[in-house]
Amino acid sequence: MIVGTYLASVVLFSLAFFFTRISRTISQVLSISRDSFLTITDSGLDDDAKEKAVQRAAIDMLRQFGCLLFKVAAIGLATLMPPFVADAANLASFKDISSFSLRWDVLLVTTIAAIAVSVMWRGFTSRMPNSSG
Repeated sequence: MIVGTYLASVVLFSLAFFFTRISRTISQVLSISRDSFLTITDSGLDDDAKEKAVQRAAIDMLRQFGCLLFKVAAIGLATLMPPFVADAANLASFKDISSFSLRWDVLLVTTIAAIAVSVMWRGFTSRMPNSSG
């Protein structure tokens, strides 16, 4: 039951990661940072314009931080749900599931499997018409 619970956690983590679109939010944060840096280093802008642009960027960054915090919490809750349910149902202890999931061989196999699935998924979606990958 430990392996089944672990696999359920991995699947729920992957689904939560995909459906929260956290990578898009991270890209937006990086874009805001890059644009802010370019604004600050732009010698063609006066100090007032730079300050206003940086203030807007700061507000955008705070908004994205809140969004990221919510998404990370959602992903964490989705990932922890199977071990808590298994523990509550006396199917497997949370400690045993945690110990199993932190073994180096389990982490290695999970990482290799995740990379393989990601590569296959990208290959599959790249052949679909009007696909964004």
